Amino acid sequence: MKFLRLLFLSALISIIIAATYSCSAEEDNTSTPNDTVESLKSEISVIKYTITASASGGGVVSSSGGTYEKGTKISITAVPDDGYKFVGWAGSNSNSTTLEITINSNLVVQAIFELKPVLQKGYDQSPVSYAKIAVIPIDFNDTPDEYKQMFPTKTEIKNLLIDQNVVNFFDDSSYGIFKYDVDVFDYFNLQISGYENDKLFSIEDIINQNYVIDGLEVSNYDHFMFVPIHDAGLVGAVMNAWAIKINGVNFEYGDINSFIVPVHIGYLNRDTQYKLSNSIIDKQLWDIPTGETSYIEGSSKYPFSDFQSTFMHEFIHALGIQTHSKSRTNGERFDYQEEITNNNGLLDLDYGDVFCIMGTAEWAISLTAVYRDFLGWHNDTVRERILEYGKHNVTLHSLNSRDKKGYVEIRIPGSFNEFSNIGYKNKGYFLEIRSKDDPWSSFLDHNELSENLQGVFIRKTDGYASWLLDASPTPNINYFGTTTPDIRDVVLKQDLSYENEEIKITVLSKNSDGSYDIEITIKD
Repeated sequence: MKFLRLLFLSALISIIIAATYSCSAEEDNTSTPNDTVESLKSEISVIKYTITASASGGGVVSSSGGTYEKGTKISITAVPDDGYKFVGWAGSNSNSTTLEITINSNLVVQAIFELKPVLQKGYDQSPVSYAKIAVIPIDFNDTPDEYKQMFPTKTEIKNLLIDQNVVNFFDDSSYGIFKYDVDVFDYFNLQISGYENDKLFSIEDIINQNYVIDGLEVSNYDHFMFVPIHDAGLVGAVMNAWAIKINGVNFEYGDINSFIVPVHIGYLNRDTQYKLSNSIIDKQLWDIPTGETSYIEGSSKYPFSDFQSTFMHEFIHALGIQTHSKSRTNGERFDYQEEITNNNGLLDLDYGDVFCIMGTAEWAISLTAVYRDFLGWHNDTVRERILEYGKHNVTLHSLNSRDKKGYVEIRIPGSFNEFSNIGYKNKGYFLEIRSKDDPWSSFLDHNELSENLQGVFIRKTDGYASWLLDASPTPNINYFGTTTPDIRDVVLKQDLSYENEEIKITVLSKNSDGSYDIEITIKD
């Protein structure tokens, strides 16, 4: 038995050796059994994953992906088309335009693009560069002839309107862009009483008329100015005339730009709420509240009579500015903070800007940059424009500078108001500084107001109207029982910031030439 087992084992070994020799002879250049095993082990250990990359509309990606070994590092870059911006990756938390990936799983990513915000739905309108005014003086039946003899003549009215100071004001406000001409026609008697039963004539009395004026060719004029002259009181307005007829031409609302500038000749003093005064001669009065019952008052030092100041204000309305220069104050808090108790509507105070001809103009009369810009009164030299997100640095000079940056226009991208489709610009902010050397802001050297020469004025705009912001807020004054903002100092000073959810404005330094270095960040 032992012999048989040995014989069987020997035969088996022979068969195995023969089979091995046979395979080797038939399959040249193949791996040995050990090589085959190692190769299989290698293939099993290499793990691969698939990356799929794509782009939404508005851009492309640098790679569509592929299959990669685990641990491989790849980069995929999002490239926006013109007019689009990259906003992020779907499938990844990264907001970088270049996505860095270490392969450790299957992954699907998509670059997301959006249309860039249209910086302006509105646009810089063509500058308002010229206007010709037809002036129609008006008198009434109840003014005694002896007082009518004291009324200004046509020549005197014209001389007041084209007085060099008035001309200089518009020239400075427009940086030399705007000019105007004036023709004054004969007095027109309305054939009514101007003051009857304790009632003063109304605007309707003036516009609801059929005017026949010798020598007036309607088509030659851009504006019609009506000057009612009376001793009892004042009435004023600006409007697009309606229900008015001039030399056979009917005008409906919006057809022409007309405005009223009344003259108060207070000789008879029939209206006792007005003192005996003459707006042709007298200047505007001002006061500065300093406490609950304390104030400083006086007559304007600016070289204009009440009549001239009213003309300038109403004429600017007629040129296209149909709002007033307002203020937005919040006591000791900034305007964007929670409204203080009993603020009495001071976040939107009509005429509240005492530093602008379109406000009360008590302390300064320079036309704010917001309205200059809207009228097209600017150029690349005087205007610094900031329209993009990010950090910007500017050097700002006095508002009326003609060879340096006189104001900063800041527009918040994509922030349109409801009227944007008719040419209004984006919401935003305007920065300007005033100088005591500016003849229209010279009163700011008053000891109660001089802080306003030490910083930057900030005005907010909805794309059209203007609000003066108090960047140095202090508590309101209960002025003779009325809540009154204390805006003796409203400017943003050196090393201080104004910041809300959309913008940060920091005054970095005041320079030796009176300019200011300012940092502005529009937040994305």
